[in-house]
Amino acid sequence: MSEQSAAYEDAFRYLCEHIQQDIIMLGKVERMSMLRDRLLQYMENVHPDFYNPLYMSQKLKARIVSQFGSRLTFWLPQQRCKSELVFCSDLDIGEAVEAAFSVSSSDDYVLEKTAAILNRDVKDAFSSASSQQWPPTVSSLKALHPPQSLTSFLLRLIAGKTAANASDKEIRISRSLSEDVCTAVTRSQWIMPKHVLLGMSLRHLTGSAEIVTMINRYGHCQSYSKLLELETALAYQAQLEDNSLPSCISPVNNLVTYMCFDNFDLLEETASGTGTTHSTHGIVVQELEPGSQPPEANVEIEKTGKRKFSYSCPALTDVHIPGKVEPFTASVSLTRYDSIHAVALQHGALAWSVCHGLYNTASSVPDWTGWLSVAASDRHEQLSNIGYLRPIMHPITQVSTVHQCLQSAAEISQRLQQSYIRL
Repeated sequence: MSEQSAAYEDAFRYLCEHIQQDIIMLGKVERMSMLRDRLLQYMENVHPDFYNPLYMSQKLKARIVSQFGSRLTFWLPQQRCKSELVFCSDLDIGEAVEAAFSVSSSDDYVLEKTAAILNRDVKDAFSSASSQQWPPTVSSLKALHPPQSLTSFLLRLIAGKTAANASDKEIRISRSLSEDVCTAVTRSQWIMPKHVLLGMSLRHLTGSAEIVTMINRYGHCQSYSKLLELETALAYQAQLEDNSLPSCISPVNNLVTYMCFDNFDLLEETASGTGTTHSTHGIVVQELEPGSQPPEANVEIEKTGKRKFSYSCPALTDVHIPGKVEPFTASVSLTRYDSIHAVALQHGALAWSVCHGLYNTASSVPDWTGWLSVAASDRHEQLSNIGYLRPIMHPITQVSTVHQCLQSAAEISQRLQQSYIRL
């Protein structure tokens, strides 16, 4: 309690200097709410451990009266909802009204008041926001929103109009700047979606720590060390999930699921040219029933600040194939895709394999991406659900690696109750 009392005594001395200089000597007029905000701002900056946003204005007024006595006059407006006016007793009512009017109508006062209101709204939104799990999930990041007052202010500043009349670009820029302001006001304590997504995208697209650091110094994304910490937490989360099915892939309401495997080669420079990294990575692309939501990861990791992760891939089963047998497909000449279009869509995505393999002599059947676009447009428009499989630290050209990929695909298809494996 002695430390708390000393902290508030220091803040009150700071406020007394302001009252003596601005109100008594310069003849300014301020509200009690403004004096209270100044005191709390000083406490938050200098003595954050004892900051109390519920500090009462009446308690502060009693201390000011005890300190200055009759040198100050307190004027209570007729509107009870407004705070008392404080001015020097040497001023008459006319001078006080003139001083109050000049202060309230000046640009500096309006800017200062606007900044104080937005600063308060950001901190209130941050304190009332629910705590996020570590590592953060997609839904938890989507649930974060800057205060509406801040977004509306920046939108009017940028576009000079409300959200109803602004363009998508203007709304996007104002939202981006709002997230930057929220992070800056809270001193990077409030993790906003932009700073995570932009930082991760830059790291994976460029692989450059210098670029990420440069963007971070301008306040647009998280630091490079924080991104490494997040990636490490995601890796530990995937390792703790003792499950062949990614946590974000739903075992229910499955419409159709595809597995994709590809090589991942780093090709480091070595003296002999050997010993380079060749691994196999797989993803699961799931289409859910309309209106269904993918599950969230339910494994939380303790935030330890680790930025290194080691993973040992289990040994693969040796597979030996005496000979290579190619599948036989009969060539059928069909030049028009339109004639089989309606029938193909009725039998789902499996029809693409048949049509593309048997009826594409005239190149009339679209590729896989085009087929999905055409097939999905007649049913529903919903984002695909994508999950990442554990990497196989072996080249994809090995038969044992291909065998492991097929086993993983078969197990996932069985858990999703799919009759066929779609690769």
